[in-house]
Amino acid sequence: MKLSIIHTDGAANEISLFPTKDKEAPLIIISPAMGVRASYYEVLAKQFADQGFNACTIDYRGTGASSLRASRKVNFGYEDLIRDLKEVVAKLREEFPSNKMVLLGHSLGGQIGGVALSRYPGMLDGLVLIASCMVYWKGWEDAGSGRVKLVVNLFPIIAKLVGYFPGKQVGFGGREARTVMRDWGINGTKGIYQPTGSTFDYEEALKKFSTPVLAMSLEGDSFAPQNAVGRLVSKLGPDSQNKKYRHISAQEAGMEKLTHFNWAKEPGFFVKTVGEWVEDLG
Repeated sequence: MKLSIIHTDGAANEISLFPTKDKEAPLIIISPAMGVRASYYEVLAKQFADQGFNACTIDYRGTGASSLRASRKVNFGYEDLIRDLKEVVAKLREEFPSNKMVLLGHSLGGQIGGVALSRYPGMLDGLVLIASCMVYWKGWEDAGSGRVKLVVNLFPIIAKLVGYFPGKQVGFGGREARTVMRDWGINGTKGIYQPTGSTFDYEEALKKFSTPVLAMSLEGDSFAPQNAVGRLVSKLGPDSQNKKYRHISAQEAGMEKLTHFNWAKEPGFFVKTVGEWVEDLG
């Protein structure tokens, strides 16, 4: 089932719904990684539905079902993604007016979810982070920190010169807007969230973050190592009782190998773990 949405600036997009039999069951909103289409998470969404949860997948602007594609003439940043997410949740509230709603964010999708919830507390009932971290270069160790420091400085420059970020050619992400990469680079170089053009103080708002959080880092994930995930979790407010963090091994996940992306194709462990956490929410 597809829901069409027109954002306030006229950009069009779609939400893919995977309903379960119980219309009142909690809704899991799957928020994708940078450059990843919503369709990548269909297996994950279907398994949530099989386990008695309503689920949906969303594309951020510039990707998948979005009417926009980043170019020299089409530009947007984190502030636009945050606003889009707020409008997606409002659209879903029309279909699920009284349901518990939880955002499951993968990688950048988790960052955008966390920052959005700092600005709009109470918008959702919970935030799940899977392989989602701050890209601040100090979250990596040894040679890894040097490599990350290089790319968080270099990639925004490439995007500015080209007019957009050619992720497919570079081998990282997708076709990304230059301001998305600028905002990503600010987080990577300074360890702060300061979306371009925004007058809202996200850093101050993050100190007051109160939404319940379940975060999971993955064994061997070089894109979101344990320390970098921990930095994002610690950024989301001071209430340790409201936050649960786990580091997941391939053995625990029931997989031969666990990577930044493949968990979504064999998600049984994650569906069970997230489902139990959602059921325990007040």
